[in-house]
Amino acid sequence: MFSGSYLIKNALEARLYNSSFISVIFNLSLIFALSTSLLFFKSLSVIFILIFIFYNFYSWLNYFLIRKSFNQFLFSIDISAWSNFIKKSYIYVLIGFFSGIYFKIDVFLLQFLKGESAVGIYSAGFKFFEALLFIAASYNIARTPIFAQLAKKNPEQLLKVMKKDLKFLFLLGFGIISVTFFLSPIILPLFLKGNYFSAIKVVQIVIFALPLILFSSVFLNAIYVLKKAHIIIFIFIFQVIINFILNIIFIPRYSYLASAYITVFSEVTNITLLIFIFIRIWRRKFNKIINYL
Repeated sequence: MFSGSYLIKNALEARLYNSSFISVIFNLSLIFALSTSLLFFKSLSVIFILIFIFYNFYSWLNYFLIRKSFNQFLFSIDISAWSNFIKKSYIYVLIGFFSGIYFKIDVFLLQFLKGESAVGIYSAGFKFFEALLFIAASYNIARTPIFAQLAKKNPEQLLKVMKKDLKFLFLLGFGIISVTFFLSPIILPLFLKGNYFSAIKVVQIVIFALPLILFSSVFLNAIYVLKKAHIIIFIFIFQVIINFILNIIFIPRYSYLASAYITVFSEVTNITLLIFIFIRIWRRKFNKIINYL
């Protein structure tokens, strides 16, 4: 609640970089602390304690950051305001729901078809990849309001900003791929022991989905600010169906490696659909052809 309030405050003041900075520092600190605890303590209880401490600290930090701007907090329920809020936000709730299924359906199917061992290996590798998704989250927080302003005032400038972002995210994404692919066999054995050593192969595969997710963030933000968010719901529903079918077919033979490759394939499909849809929306809205994205 407090981090969300701080995010809204910064959005209204056009200072979203503050929330992005706090989020990045928090996530980096949490990841470092959890990784270190795994290296030295190898205890699940220590991990839970660290999560408890870090999230409490994060909550109070956001509280004091927003507290400075208000004399007092008044907690009340405005029915009309909530009704209006729900009408405008239910689409994003549905997007979050189906995207959550999209990212987790492979784990459920692995559990059903191959058991806990395959789930453990796959999840261990996927978590290292998942930790890097804070880059996409931070990008979305910082860029969405800028995209919204440009979509209203200067659509051509929006295209130029998107082009710059795509170039930057391309270099960042493939830089991370290079480091992860070649260094993971050296570094990850410090954290992954026994049967979980096989998770390194999962990391080396799913990491190729990272730049695709970063690219998707650019087009998702653009589609949101062009007020076509409802289309994204159908993309994720389609992806859920495709993921279900592919995992059902290939998990029995290739186990968790099938899920890793399907993750990358799904993101290739995702970015292809988003680019196609964005171009169609742009042509209909502005009656112009995109020739340099």
